[in-house]
Amino acid sequence: MFPKFKLGGITDTIFKLPINVKTDAEQNIYVLDMMDKSVIKFNKSGKFLNRFGRFGRGPGEFLFAQGFDVFNDGKIVVADPNNNKITVFSGKKIYEYKCRLGPLKVSFVSSNEVVIFQMLEPVFTSMVRKINYKNKTIVDYQNILDQDSFKDKVYGILPFLFGDVSRYNNDNIVYTSRVLNYVVVFNAKGKIDKAFKMIDDNLDISNVLIEKFPKKLTYLQISVYGDELYVFKKLIRRKTKSYIVDIFSLSKGKYKNSINIQGIEGIQSIQFINNEMFVIKEDTEIDVYDYKITD
Repeated sequence: MFPKFKLGGITDTIFKLPINVKTDAEQNIYVLDMMDKSVIKFNKSGKFLNRFGRFGRGPGEFLFAQGFDVFNDGKIVVADPNNNKITVFSGKKIYEYKCRLGPLKVSFVSSNEVVIFQMLEPVFTSMVRKINYKNKTIVDYQNILDQDSFKDKVYGILPFLFGDVSRYNNDNIVYTSRVLNYVVVFNAKGKIDKAFKMIDDNLDISNVLIEKFPKKLTYLQISVYGDELYVFKKLIRRKTKSYIVDIFSLSKGKYKNSINIQGIEGIQSIQFINNEMFVIKEDTEIDVYDYKITD
């Protein structure tokens, strides 16, 4: 298995700690570098184009760049929980919105609107909130901590302590929990459309060393492409590593199949975008592969 091209690497200084990859409608590639506090833009062939952001407290500067997203038109949004703000780069313009609670993750839902997953304060405050960064309006999504949100099911607070938000089917949002592996799909009006559990409960983890929370497996990276949710996990069984990607149908709320990634060493995370697989490696290299899943 050979990559189409590579970005960065241990002998290159372009990255310090890349953690996430996104693309726009023109297939330009954007990489969030958490240590450099920046987003680096490349064209679809891997040629460097631009860098957005730096360390600091001013406009376009970050103390901790943790979450980011890219809209189809090339707008970039970065969540800085340590500075309680989100920042949008739109061409040469920079928009900033100060949040009351720290935004941990962020996703576009339209060119002028983003959804944040924010730190928990009281249980009466929704952790998922839509912000129009131009006119400064806010819409709280249905509170996943409210016991009435899931009708006859009661999940409690634990599954929703930390997770990710991603755009799905244009203006819907998918929340994925890193603690107990729940998936919640919100419709365009911010109401919960469905919730389902990932499949880890049936896996024997007695001889598996992996990041856990109360003996429950957690994932390392998620991607949403089309109707599918890709969930990347790294299992370590004694001296052998296994890289697994579970695939779920979001419209059906069901597990579909899994991919066992072989022949690639030192994988830190994997993301699937536009029929390409982006592999972020432990040596800061990003390998780009074409991929095709066959039944």
